Amino acid sequence: MKIGDNVQVTISGQTLSGPGGGMISIGQGGSMSVPGIIVQDLGDRWLVRLSISIGGANTIQVAK
Repeated sequence: MKIGDNVQVTISGQTLSGPGGGMISIGQGGSMSVPGIIVQDLGDRWLVRLSISIGGANTIQVAK
């Protein structure tokens, strides 16, 4: 994988909150798959820009 690649990020069983106070809750055992694009290599992680935003934030760090 490399910067610019399209990826699917699966988020499961947690509450996500953004700096603007927006929240998405995913119940225990549930998951959500969100498309994104790799925008930066952080060494052991990728910075991915998601196709959705939560409280104005749309990036997440994902382990390689």
